[in-house]
Amino acid sequence: MDIKIPNLAESVTEGDLAAWLKKDGERVEKDDLILELETDKATVELAAEASGTLKILVQAGETVHVGDVVGRIVEEGEAEPAHEAAPAEKASEQKVEPKPGPKKEEPKKPEPERKVAPAKKPEPERPEPEESEPAAPRADEPGTRRERMTRLRRRIAERLVEAQRTAAILTTFNEIDMTEVLELRR
Repeated sequence: MDIKIPNLAESVTEGDLAAWLKKDGERVEKDDLILELETDKATVELAAEASGTLKILVQAGETVHVGDVVGRIVEEGEAEPAHEAAPAEKASEQKVEPKPGPKKEEPKKPEPERKVAPAKKPEPERPEPEESEPAAPRADEPGTRRERMTRLRRRIAERLVEAQRTAAILTTFNEIDMTEVLELRR
């Protein structure tokens, strides 16, 4: 039985295979959780639709599309089908490379003269105030680490940046004279 990426939502067409919850060659039971799929909107765990031995075809971390076969469950007593390439391998096998033919020598063209741009005078450096912007931690400093962003976090970051670019950012101040109100109150 093939393990295919299901249609999760109307606008979701691809996702990242985040992790396999079972190992290649491991026995799985029906309804066991076998993999985590991360899309732009959520992380989904997929369950086995049959019992048998898991055969992984696509490794964790790769991008997969709806309908892609990412693995196979070989049920007991069932012979494993002949080696069937993963979708990425199938695509590369279908490419036909052109046959090498006799090479024609092209006449050499004279190289155009290179013009050197006149050197610009360096502009004087402007002193930057040290207190204006706090320095962001560098990746090579102790106590910091870099991690690859998940698909969901990338989408959130894109939307936040888009909102920042398109939203009108402004502040309004309204000043009023409360003298008469304070007199009335006294």
